Amino acid sequence: MMGNEHDTEVEHSELALDLGSEHSVVVEPNSSRLASTRLRLGALPPWARKGLFVLSGATVLLLVASIVGFALNASSQQVAADRLATSEKLEESLTEAKEDLYAANGMVTDLEKEVDTIESRERVVADRQTGLDAREKLVVERETAVQARETAIDAKEKQVEASTFGDGVRVVGTTVQPGTYTTQGGDGSNSVGCYYAWKTGTGSDSDIVDNNIVNGAATVTLRAGEIFESSSCQDWIKVG
Repeated sequence: MMGNEHDTEVEHSELALDLGSEHSVVVEPNSSRLASTRLRLGALPPWARKGLFVLSGATVLLLVASIVGFALNASSQQVAADRLATSEKLEESLTEAKEDLYAANGMVTDLEKEVDTIESRERVVADRQTGLDAREKLVVERETAVQARETAIDAKEKQVEASTFGDGVRVVGTTVQPGTYTTQGGDGSNSVGCYYAWKTGTGSDSDIVDNNIVNGAATVTLRAGEIFESSSCQDWIKVG
């Protein structure tokens, strides 16, 4: 009974435990068990109480270290997880970059093929243009040669025209050049032969100054201002 009364008194009193010269704990009782435990602690010798305090501190430190270690481990795991996620993202980005690079290389290859095709076509066009230029040059040269021939022929024809004439009335120095002309005789249109004459004019009523009829070759000399007429004769050709 005395023990119970003592416990009751302890529950309603303030208990101070001296754990040494440097530490003391003041507690307010909450239950009889807590009071009993405190009385037992108070009954311990000072060295035991000090050891118990050190052990309690070590336990607290160990608990704190465990919490800190757990936190650090969790932090390390989070860092590792973040690094893994970052590595996966980098690998994904690298894969996408490789795919883009592969596609870009394919585009470059296609563009190079197109450039080669265009350059090949340009070479073909250039070769054709060169051929066309050569043909045009040849055509120009031929045209120039033809023009030169035509010019020569025209000159020859004019020369022949100037030095050759047929039947009709001619004004020497105007429609025919002065000089010596010859003919091979009649052209067969008149059985009489080749008729030629010098006249005073070009009209049909002009007088005859001199005339002649030949069956074979004949030669005449025409002077400027004379009017000469021939009929049924082969061409008169200038010989001098």
